[in-house]
Amino acid sequence: MKSHNYLLILLIIVVIVVFNCCFNIRCDWRDESYEVYVNGIVGQFRENVPNASIMVCNFREENTKSKLDNIFSKHEINLMNYPCHHHGFPMLKLEAIHHFLNSCDSWLSHGQNKVLLMHCERGGLPVLAFMLAALLIFLKQYEGEQRTLDMVYKQVRRDFLQSLTMVNPIPSQLRYLRYVSKTNMAFDWPSLDRTLRLDYIIMTFLPNFNENGGCFPIFRIYGEDPFLVDKNPKILYSTPKSPKNIQAYKQGERDDKIKVNINCRIQGDVLIESVNLDSDLENEQMIFQTMINTNFIRSNLLMLNREKIDILWDAKDRFPRDFKLEITFTEKDVAPKTESSSSFEEREGLPIEEFTKAKEIFNHGDWTSPNDEDHTVNDTNTINDTSISPQTPPLRSPRSDKNVDESLPHQLHSKSQNPNTDVTRPDLLLSQQKIQPPLDQIRAPLSPPTPPKNETIVRVGSPLSPPTPNATMPTTTPPPPPTPPPVGDHYANNGFPTSLCIGRGKNDTGNHTMHSMSNTKKLKTLHWLKLSRAVKGSLWAEAQKSGEASKTPDIDMSELENLFSAITPSLGQAKKSKIQNLVTPKSDKVQLIEHTRAYNCEILLSKVKVPLKDLMSSVLALEETALDIDQVENLIKFCPTKEEKQVLKDYDGDKEKLGRCEQFFLELMKVPRVESKLRVFSFKIEFNTQAYDLRNNINIVNAAAEEIKNSVKLRRIMQTILSLGNALNQGTAKGSAIGFKLDSLLKLSETRARNTKITLMHYLCKVLENKLPEVLDFTNDLPNLEPATKIQMNFLAEEMQAVSKGLEKVEHELLTSENDGSISEIFCKNLKEFLRSADVEVRALASLYSILGRNVDALIIYFGEDPSRCTFEQVVTTLHNFTGMFCKAQEEHFKELELEMKKTKEKDKKKYKKIKRNTNQNCH
Repeated sequence: MKSHNYLLILLIIVVIVVFNCCFNIRCDWRDESYEVYVNGIVGQFRENVPNASIMVCNFREENTKSKLDNIFSKHEINLMNYPCHHHGFPMLKLEAIHHFLNSCDSWLSHGQNKVLLMHCERGGLPVLAFMLAALLIFLKQYEGEQRTLDMVYKQVRRDFLQSLTMVNPIPSQLRYLRYVSKTNMAFDWPSLDRTLRLDYIIMTFLPNFNENGGCFPIFRIYGEDPFLVDKNPKILYSTPKSPKNIQAYKQGERDDKIKVNINCRIQGDVLIESVNLDSDLENEQMIFQTMINTNFIRSNLLMLNREKIDILWDAKDRFPRDFKLEITFTEKDVAPKTESSSSFEEREGLPIEEFTKAKEIFNHGDWTSPNDEDHTVNDTNTINDTSISPQTPPLRSPRSDKNVDESLPHQLHSKSQNPNTDVTRPDLLLSQQKIQPPLDQIRAPLSPPTPPKNETIVRVGSPLSPPTPNATMPTTTPPPPPTPPPVGDHYANNGFPTSLCIGRGKNDTGNHTMHSMSNTKKLKTLHWLKLSRAVKGSLWAEAQKSGEASKTPDIDMSELENLFSAITPSLGQAKKSKIQNLVTPKSDKVQLIEHTRAYNCEILLSKVKVPLKDLMSSVLALEETALDIDQVENLIKFCPTKEEKQVLKDYDGDKEKLGRCEQFFLELMKVPRVESKLRVFSFKIEFNTQAYDLRNNINIVNAAAEEIKNSVKLRRIMQTILSLGNALNQGTAKGSAIGFKLDSLLKLSETRARNTKITLMHYLCKVLENKLPEVLDFTNDLPNLEPATKIQMNFLAEEMQAVSKGLEKVEHELLTSENDGSISEIFCKNLKEFLRSADVEVRALASLYSILGRNVDALIIYFGEDPSRCTFEQVVTTLHNFTGMFCKAQEEHFKELELEMKKTKEKDKKKYKKIKRNTNQNCH
């Protein structure tokens, strides 16, 4: 396989070019050969596209001179250099990513015949692959972080990729791609670095990195020191290599959970690393790495599994399937509490002596399952939460997975792309000018702005040749609007093949015929699914064989006509309607938007009571009475795309003749970033309800946890159950217990007496009624237990994250809208008032949510369970089921007592009658 004289080109908006040598393991990096290779490519490109303006983005080792500097300076080509790693990790800082995306978008959006070359030097492929995927997502060419990154990495041999980086960087790269997806417009990017304090790291279900089935871990934190002006990455924390600070941990033992207190300030991009030490504390082996950005941590907790950390390529089997990494942060200097409580220390229930008869009654009952295992109680306090992990949406437009090929093509291939793709606006160049990358160089100014026209995928080989019919693959694209200017002409003139477009109109269908009897009246149609032939074995085939089809009753057609005749207009009405159709002139409305989209848009507008010209004024004034949330969400769906905006801008006719959809789009186009403003409006409408529900649910969980822990009656019942169990299990391996697992409560109803229908739960009710009747109404102490069973902690985490993230977007839109001018004055004024109250509410919710985590962990530990294995949902569901079974058993016990009292009363009555009868007989 040759490694030069060829060039791989991905045409996305104008042209994005990726050097094929970057994906090739056999590339000749010697200066002489490489210069010949690059000069040959530039010469081919100049020959075929003589008017092209080229910019090169190169990823190289920092503080080294690039091979491309001298080469491209001779050709007067713009060159921008980026580092190929961040502190040794194949990722760039978010600021550099932001600059790269805005620079590329501005270059491709300003002027015609713009070409972007992407190149990496030795070792820079992982960063180039990530940046290419980020650019595709940022330009809205692809949706789905996993699919986009996979599409790029499919072009690389696995052994080549593994030779470039020690760990698999894809999990962290996917996390940063989600950052890009969530902030796919430049004004949504975080403007300030958020400072947090990394409190501690908890690692549960340890990996196996030594002979004893465990690990000897130390942790390091790399990032910017928020207290220093120098923003170069530094070691912010490192576990000291001393026996006092580190120790060996073994899988499956009490120390299967590691908690390391870090307590260091972090800001912006942070690299977290853990390595395993040998017994001599010298040799190190990587356990995992992961890179995060503090601006996107909204719940002050990041929870990762083995799929979301960067590990050695062959080390996945060393991590248990249930491996979990919890990283906890705080924004204030408040040390997190560690609550620990021993299980059942206060012996407030009945002693074991009270159950001397219990073993005799239940000596053949099963107290606990033989499969139960004893688990030690871990007092570590953890906060259960979820990390940011958005769902991956489907691919926006179909593309071949072979855009980048290891083999070197000898012909020119092209594939048409969907033109209806949103592209970031050219005015984002203004925000780009504010960011100065540390190592980037721009050698030439940008050309005057002219929007791009076409998108294609092309591969250029040597020699370049025109496309052949076999090399062009048509794809399905929406039909072009009636009046827009022709697309892609300038490419045809410059040597690029024009893309072949096929409309998505409806297919022609054959004529349908209907056989009917000659009726004087037209009958209504029965819309069934007709069978054309009788399938063998069906009732229709059997009926034809046996002649049953001819035995069906005759249909009275006159009666059928009277009952099911279709309503037909009278002759006079028909003539009048025909005349009206002939006289009515055709509509002179001009339709520029695709018919189905315009029709659906008009249906939406018909449901909006606000006049079209006043609609955006109501939105900018944030008037919640003007539109409801469903209408706002639908308006967001019908924001015009870049192509639709261009079509409307190019229309120079009478705008009064445009359809209602087109006029609505024109109203939207008057407002800068209208889609973002609509989303802010939607957030404001839902905020009060969303915040109220979130606060209510958090209060319910906190109240339930406090009620359960503070219930003295429940604690005495638990102690009584413990004494009862020890009485039954006396002399066995399960005896002499100091506590029991929570799910053992449900087994009280499964353990039955030897000769009766009562269970251990009935017996418990009987004992408590006789000995501790004051605890029977313990359910009155737990009014929030049942509501708490309907709340999912993951749902609360998602809601908290949604509120925090939504408020952050509102703040960014406010900052951007202040530069819009008079059109956004009312919007900014009302939004500031909303932000004042909303910010206070969100901060209060965040404080409540942090308390929630501690209360939930304390509740789980209260019952002797491990917070890493037992969830809040399991605790409250088990307790709720127990209270239900207890109340049911208590009711059945009372009914049994009433029945026994009734039987005793009848027996005494019969005995009294018998005595009275005998007495009378003796008297006579």
